[in-house]
Amino acid sequence: MSVSPTVNKLRSLRRRRGLSRRDLGRIIGRSGYAIGSYERGAKSPPAEVVAALIQWSGGELSPDDF
Repeated sequence: MSVSPTVNKLRSLRRRRGLSRRDLGRIIGRSGYAIGSYERGAKSPPAEVVAALIQWSGGELSPDDF
């Protein structure tokens, strides 16, 4: 399975901010396991998670990324 640009963008942004998957999960109300699933492209985040990730990213992610 190839990794999508969005997955790379989310993982890269999280790492740049010095957060673990667990840390980001706590910020947006999901588990670290869920964040890992989104980063691997194994699961697509639901709309409320997309909104939370966009807010957390400060606009670096957009709805089109998902």
